[in-house]
Amino acid sequence: MSDDLPETVYESRRRGNGGGMFHLDEECRQLKTTEPRPVALSTLPPAFREWCGVCGPDGRAQRPPENASGKCADCGRHVGKPALDEEGVCIGCQSDDEDDRRLVADGGQVVEDDRENELAQEPAEEARVSFTTAGDPLRSFLRYPAPLVDECVAVFDDDGLQIKAVDAPNVGMVDASFPAEGFSRYTVSGDEDQTGVNLKRLRKTLKWARKGRGSNDGDPVVVDVFDRRIRVRIVREDTRMTRRSEWFAIDPNNMRPRPSFPGLDLPNRARPSIDALGDAVAAIDSRHDYVRVTRDGETLVLESRKDADPDDDTTADRVTMLGCAWDTRDDGAEACSSLFSMDYLADMVDALNAAKADDVTLKWGDEFPTVLQFHNEDWGHEGRFMLAPRIETDEDEP
Repeated sequence: MSDDLPETVYESRRRGNGGGMFHLDEECRQLKTTEPRPVALSTLPPAFREWCGVCGPDGRAQRPPENASGKCADCGRHVGKPALDEEGVCIGCQSDDEDDRRLVADGGQVVEDDRENELAQEPAEEARVSFTTAGDPLRSFLRYPAPLVDECVAVFDDDGLQIKAVDAPNVGMVDASFPAEGFSRYTVSGDEDQTGVNLKRLRKTLKWARKGRGSNDGDPVVVDVFDRRIRVRIVREDTRMTRRSEWFAIDPNNMRPRPSFPGLDLPNRARPSIDALGDAVAAIDSRHDYVRVTRDGETLVLESRKDADPDDDTTADRVTMLGCAWDTRDDGAEACSSLFSMDYLADMVDALNAAKADDVTLKWGDEFPTVLQFHNEDWGHEGRFMLAPRIETDEDEP
């Protein structure tokens, strides 16, 4: 038996039909009625390796079906018709390459299918925007606008993809970007392209793209944007399946304009871990409707409040996070404080966790909006949420 064996071999997913034995050829005829399962050869001690008699190291050459075969006019070998040229000579006789001779014995030349044809832009129509990525990066990026909007204007330019959106009550805003370098392939015609995207439909389609493991980002995803349509193709390479979904794009002129983020002086800052911030918000989320954000020296403080009444200082829950807060002004500056909607803040923090953001920086002032600035290291996502404050007013004032 040859010691020159591949790192991965194949086993039937069920007993019978070659099940229980190991195969070198994923398309072995003994497996044609089953779904082969890849197995790392290093995990199988030699004593436990029971090889297929057809494609194993000492197996017989796979003979092609009679109705799809012929004899070479030169060597007389019985081969698959795809291995014969117009004059009836097999590729084995035409080449000194041992691989070619083996392929002839196996029934014809096998063209390796790396699915690149499925991942290429379809040539029938010129796409304004076309990019290739994977399930995890794109699905994670779309988590950012999810708490606020179901559709928005997506802007594509040489720098990449950018989404800016504001919810209907003008309470929450999002500004997120996916750099061009984060895609496997990225092309855009012209300097800039704006397309109205149904985010809910896109997120639903992307659920079919499975998550990756380790350094693998998941199933490949191809997105083509045409004048009036968006096409998404997802390839499951291991099972040789491709899903193609297509729907109408939205005219950006019929959508709410993209918001502009105001330039604000927000002197108080904090950089807690996203996990810690999520735990803190979850601890106080179920009690009251509002959360006060402030600091005590270098300690970030979150307090839940029943309502926005300035005369009601009742605090139901208080969570502190040490050593992560500071002030951009003098060291002796008084801490700022603002009150925000608990639901909005919880949804934004949940989105950061779901999007696999690596870090977040909070910025706030006195009764000013708070900004949650975020970043993802693996795929280069970055951006910010902005949350309007709940202004504390005295209803008794004239």
